[in-house]
Amino acid sequence: MPTALQLRFPGRRYHATPWGHHVNEGQVEWPPSPWRLLRALVSSGFTRLGWSPERPPAEAVALLEALAAAPPSYRLPPASLAHTRHYVDAANVRALIFDTWAQVDGGALEVWWPVELPPAQRDLLAALIHALGYLGRAESWVEGRLLPEGARPGRGAACAPVEAGRCPPGHEEVRLLAAVDAAAYAAWRGSLVAPIEAEHAAPSGKKRTKGQEGKRAKALAPYPDDLVAALCAETSDLQAQGWAMPPGSRWQSWARPLGALEVGAPTLARAHAGAAVPFALLALATPSRGTSALPPLHRAFPQGRLLHRALASVVGKQLGGDPDLARQLLGRGPDGAPVDGPHGHAHLLHLDLTGAGRLDHALVWAPGGLSPGAVAALRRVRRTFMKGGVGELQVALVGAGEAADLRRVGGGLGAPLDAVLGPPGGARAWVSATPWIAPRHLKPRGRNSLEGQVAAECEARGLPAPVEVQALPPSADRARGLRHAILHDDRHEPIAALRWCLRLRFDRPVEGPICLGYGAHAGLGRFEAEG
Repeated sequence: MPTALQLRFPGRRYHATPWGHHVNEGQVEWPPSPWRLLRALVSSGFTRLGWSPERPPAEAVALLEALAAAPPSYRLPPASLAHTRHYVDAANVRALIFDTWAQVDGGALEVWWPVELPPAQRDLLAALIHALGYLGRAESWVEGRLLPEGARPGRGAACAPVEAGRCPPGHEEVRLLAAVDAAAYAAWRGSLVAPIEAEHAAPSGKKRTKGQEGKRAKALAPYPDDLVAALCAETSDLQAQGWAMPPGSRWQSWARPLGALEVGAPTLARAHAGAAVPFALLALATPSRGTSALPPLHRAFPQGRLLHRALASVVGKQLGGDPDLARQLLGRGPDGAPVDGPHGHAHLLHLDLTGAGRLDHALVWAPGGLSPGAVAALRRVRRTFMKGGVGELQVALVGAGEAADLRRVGGGLGAPLDAVLGPPGGARAWVSATPWIAPRHLKPRGRNSLEGQVAAECEARGLPAPVEVQALPPSADRARGLRHAILHDDRHEPIAALRWCLRLRFDRPVEGPICLGYGAHAGLGRFEAEG
C-alpha cells in the first residue's frame, strides 16, 4: 500500500531553485524533487523533533532508506510561474536580480511513494511532516500531513517517473534530483573508499599515528558513511569538496503534463483554442531588455535555423517526439525524414516590427495549420540563441490566430505585419524582403531558368505563376538592403549562393505570406506586398 503526503502552501508561493541552476536563471523546481523532500524531513527531525546532532535515530534511518528506495509520483495543483526583478548595487556594480516562484493559489500537492511502511515509521513520518514549516526557501511556507492508509489520489495533474526520453505526448520531461537506494550507495562508496583505506593502512602489527589518522580522515571526508549521512551533509561542504551533485543522488525524469506550470496565457490563442490556426507570433528579448543587442536584420536566416533547433528540442525531448507535432512544426515524418509534398509545415519568419532595425519578433506561419498542441509546444520554447551577440534570447508566445487577428495587432506593430500578409484581398506586386536563393543551379532557359524556378516554386505552394519576374539591379535600394544577408549557418549552405532581389507581378491579387526558394522555411525568399 503506497505512502502519501499532502502539502499545502498557505503563502501561495513555492520558491525552490533546481540543483545545478543559478537563482537568476528563473527556474523553479516543480514538483519538489525527492532529494529536497528527504532533506526537508531530515531538517525537520533535527530542528523540531530534537534528534541528536551526530546521527538520526535508527527508526528515522530506516524510514529515510525506505523512501529513497523508489521514486514517488505526484498530483500537482494548478500553478503558474511568476517573478519579480530589481536592481541591487554591489561593489559599484548594478546587478539585475530575479526572484522566481511557483504561484500556487489553491489545491494541495500530493506525493505518493510506492512503499508500505510499518506503523512506527508511519507515525514518525506523520510527525516529521506535521513539524515541517517550509519547503525550499524559508518564505515557502508549507502545511503538511500524512494521508491515511487507503486514501485515493486527489484532483490535480498526475506527474509520474519515466525513462529519460520516453515522455508520452501531452507531457514535458522534467529532471529532478532523487536518491539512490541504500545498497547502491554502499556499493558505490565501497568501490571508492577501498583504495583510500589501502593507501592509509597501518603498518603490519602497528597502529596508525595521529597524523596518519588525520590524513585518512581527510581523504575519507568527501564520502559520507551511508545514504542518510549523505542526506545530512551541508551543501557548502559538498561544494567545497568539489561535488557537481550530492553523493547518493541521481537524476530521474518525470512526465509533467503540459500547462502544469503555466507561464502566461496567450491573448489570441484562447479564441481559437479548439481549432488549427495558420499563425503564431513570438516575441524576442535580451536578458537586459535592450533592443540594440537583438539580432540585426541580415541574420534572419540563421535565426530561423536556430529557432528550428529550439523547436526540435521541445518536440523531441519534452514532448516525446510526437509525430503530429514534428510534421507541423519541423516538417519531419515519424522516421525523422523530411516530409514530401506541399510546404504546409511551419515557416519561421524573423521580423522587425518595432522599426528599430533589429529582429524583435518571429512569425510562425504554417499553411497546413497549427493545432492547439502545436501552439502549446510553441509556448514551451523559452529561449533561443544568436552568434556574435548576447548569446541567449528569451522567447515568449504573443498569440496565435488567423490573418485577421494579426491585422488587429496594435502598438505600432501592425504595419510591418500588413506588408508580410498583403492587403485584405491580396496584392498583384510583391518584392523581396529577404534574398531569393535558387533551389537548383540556374540555367539560361527552360524550367531551371530564373523564371522557370520561380514559377515552379509558386506552383508547389498553390500560387499562380507570375506574369513577370524582374531581377532588381544591385544598385536598387531594395537590393542594397539585402547585400549583407547571411545565406548559410554552420549546418546548411545553398547550392548557389547568388542572392536575388526580385519583383513578382501576378495577373490577379495574391495573398501573403509568400516565401519561395532555398531556406524559405527559415526566412529566406520572403516577399512583401509592394506599396
